[in-house]
Amino acid sequence: MAGPTSSASPAVASSAAIIGGALVGLGAFLPWVTFYAGLVPMSGVIGLYGRLLAAGGGVCLLAGAWLWLRPTRWLRRALALFGIGIAAFAIWLTVQLCSTYYGLKSNQMIVPQLGPGLFVALGGALLASGGTALSCLRARPRGEEAERLGEAPQHEPSRTDPGRPLQARLR
Repeated sequence: MAGPTSSASPAVASSAAIIGGALVGLGAFLPWVTFYAGLVPMSGVIGLYGRLLAAGGGVCLLAGAWLWLRPTRWLRRALALFGIGIAAFAIWLTVQLCSTYYGLKSNQMIVPQLGPGLFVALGGALLASGGTALSCLRARPRGEEAERLGEAPQHEPSRTDPGRPLQARLR
């Protein structure tokens, strides 16, 4: 009998990856900073880092859809690692944007303001990485915990198990 978290875990991971990837892509196209009190918006996709972030969001969205259709453990783990990479990149970009903003803030003529774009992308990256990483941590109970929950622990039969057919033992 499957535990309640084992069947819900791929759905949580794929939903988090799809929503997080969409937010990362959306955040790359929203303005990251505006000049002249909001008259000149600068979105992230005008530069290489914004395009990389948008591409990462698209990959995360597509991988989340693939995980929804065909849930596998390796894809969930790869998506968690990819989400952590996007989150680290978005954190680095946020630090760089704040550094640039405080440097430009001293000029009275430019009047810079931070836009919502990079923060939306950062939130999406954290959602994608957190949702998929947490779903990887939810595993089937084993041993004493499985017995306590009324489930039989799953054991892989060994290669030398006499109950296995000869062809299966030779693989």
